[in-house]
Amino acid sequence: ASKSETQGLTVIEAMAAGVAPICIDDESFKNTVIDGLNGRIFNTEDEYVEIIKELIENKKELKRLRRQARINAETHSSKYYAQNVLGVYNQAVANKNHNNLGVVGKIYDKVMEEKDEISSRKPKDVPKQRRSFVFHRKNKNK
Repeated sequence: ASKSETQGLTVIEAMAAGVAPICIDDESFKNTVIDGLNGRIFNTEDEYVEIIKELIENKKELKRLRRQARINAETHSSKYYAQNVLGVYNQAVANKNHNNLGVVGKIYDKVMEEKDEISSRKPKDVPKQRRSFVFHRKNKNK
């Protein structure tokens, strides 16, 4: 059995809630908790007790760690992750070289072809069941 969190997700969740984490020196926290910046790291029980005492006595330091913990937790949010993934895709499209993109390049080309085909359609090209929707929609606007 592990003595600590295996992925550090509970620590990230706590940081997002404004909790300054105090963690044992463990690999699962290396990329999340930076000792003295957004939390504290300890190796022994004595160090743990000393850190707790310091933070009880120094409310200003605790407040600073809590604020920084919350800021750092944002880098693990779904919004931040989505922005990074979007950035990678945008860069791939901007540097579009189909030989290097492989399947992604083929999918991109197919999506763009379909987009161009759909946007170039005239009402008569729209299937019959869709034409009635387009017609009714036009009459509603009158």
